[in-house]
Amino acid sequence: RAMAADSELSDSVHSAIGRNPNAPVELQWRVAAHDSPYMRVDVADNPGAAGEVLLRLANDVDRTVRCIAAGNPSLPVEGLIKCTDDADREIRSAVARNPSTPREIRLALLHDADPLVRVSAALGILKASL
Repeated sequence: RAMAADSELSDSVHSAIGRNPNAPVELQWRVAAHDSPYMRVDVADNPGAAGEVLLRLANDVDRTVRCIAAGNPSLPVEGLIKCTDDADREIRSAVARNPSTPREIRLALLHDADPLVRVSAALGILKASL
């Protein structure tokens, strides 16, 4: 019984670290390597996450983690570019909606095969111009 409580506490601590914008990078890496995608999402969604950690999460095996990382304004441009090649339209759409996505990337996404991605790119361009 005590082990279960320790495990729950561990997940709670991991989650709190993942969401903390001031968490040290070495702790962000530990949460980004967690077995649970729920923990990795906490770091992927954190605007204070380190760029190199977000780059790793943008290549995660879990589509939700990739999608959240692709929408994070702190994801470096190289990660945004990589995510435009993702087979999942939700990831490409998240790049188009990301406020940090350069205009050139959004312009390229206007030609995506998927209408959701094209609309997201058009809305991203419009929103950035306001």
